[in-house]
Amino acid sequence: MHRVAVLALDGVVPFDLSVPIEVFGRARLAGGCPAYEVRVCAATRSVDAGLLTLRVSHGLDALADADTIVVPGIAGLDDPVPPTVFDALRRAPGRLVSICVGAFVLAASGVLDESAGRNSCLRRPTDRSNRSANWSGSCHRRRFANVSGTSSASARANTANPFAHRDSR
Repeated sequence: MHRVAVLALDGVVPFDLSVPIEVFGRARLAGGCPAYEVRVCAATRSVDAGLLTLRVSHGLDALADADTIVVPGIAGLDDPVPPTVFDALRRAPGRLVSICVGAFVLAASGVLDESAGRNSCLRRPTDRSNRSANWSGSCHRRRFANVSGTSSASARANTANPFAHRDSR
């Protein structure tokens, strides 16, 4: 079964977190069996999502055996991301997907440095967290299926659909 890890960081945008959980979690194969095993993971067991606090069952080790890793947007782009998150993203062998400004987390981790993805909303000339990142609007890495940078709710909901369709073939 295809494993999807959805990374929840402090400041995660709840809608961005919920979309891949719903799209991948509800996908079924022709016989009615689940198409994906979806895990929400985080650096800590408790994640501050603004108006609510999430209790997460999986740690960053869930990224190591995930076929797809989804990084939802976060509210505070200048908020620090634990270095263990960057390390886990760099080591993770799976396909990487971001929703909206989750792409900045991927950029700060360094995984976009040699990648092949696209992002329609990356306009920020530098990433202020741990490293510098220069953007021309596109990035390149072999295991990148897509970096989706969307600003509307409907576009965010459509981010995961092509993956679910492609994986079901």
